[in-house]
Amino acid sequence: MRCALLLLLLLQGADLQALLRRGKYQEAVAAAQSPAALRKALLDSKNPAQARGVIQEVVHLRGVLRDPAKAAEWLARLGDYRPVRAEALTSAGYLYMRARLTDAAIAVLEDALAIKKTGLALTYLGDAYRRSGDTGKALTTLMKAAGHRDAPERYLQDAALSVAARLRGKGDQRYAQLLEAVGLQLKGAVWLKEDAFYEADPSRTRALRKLALKLFRKGLGGNAPAVAYWEASALGDGDERFGWLVEAVRRGRDAMNPSVHQAPAALLGLARECARRKRYVAALSLAQQRLRIGPCPAAWEVIESLPPETRAP
Repeated sequence: MRCALLLLLLLQGADLQALLRRGKYQEAVAAAQSPAALRKALLDSKNPAQARGVIQEVVHLRGVLRDPAKAAEWLARLGDYRPVRAEALTSAGYLYMRARLTDAAIAVLEDALAIKKTGLALTYLGDAYRRSGDTGKALTTLMKAAGHRDAPERYLQDAALSVAARLRGKGDQRYAQLLEAVGLQLKGAVWLKEDAFYEADPSRTRALRKLALKLFRKGLGGNAPAVAYWEASALGDGDERFGWLVEAVRRGRDAMNPSVHQAPAALLGLARECARRKRYVAALSLAQQRLRIGPCPAAWEVIESLPPETRAP
């Protein structure tokens, strides 16, 4: 019986090698009766590119479409081929998570990272820690993943957002660091702005607003619309707020139609700031621009607060 099985394995291995040589990875995975047969074919071919093609098809064909837990076991066996061991274990971790076997996912992903540190494996492991309820390890691991170019951006951001929400629920402001690291600065800024609104301690409020402003600045970039700068101005004080308002007005102006502005509130805000700073001519001009857009009692209040000589026709 054992000899018959061995003969069958050898025959199938030869057929699989032929498929691998022709690049028919999907057919090879579909035809394989066991991971042992695939493993033997890969060891005989000694071609890492073929092995990677097989891994991708095991993930898709046997994992996503059939049985992810069984496919993960196949990948763990295929990982005996050393040139692709880290990739095989990383994919096995992903499939274990699809099968909701979180502990198994953590084990193989930790093994994969012991061989080779990649952004993909770190992202999967961070998500596995999140699923296990270990928010601290999830935070640390996802922060590391963010430093790797090969980390899958959308997957990483989704996992980080979930972890950040948990941290925020516990009053742990480290969520801002995580969101900044994965490129979700604007989301972090909005959350910090909301937290600052409900903060009773004035010093904590100032600290949160300062951090929110920092994330706004990083997240907006050079092509942000006027309304984004207007939002950011609500977090600034003094010259910083003035600068954000100036930029919002500059970016929002329609040169072809002065009665159109992307953020009319920025015109009014800057008019008030100019009046407070005794820049009366600028305040009058801005308030009048706001009135050209439409009725605004607050703009009239700014004009009426100006010295009479400023308001003279």
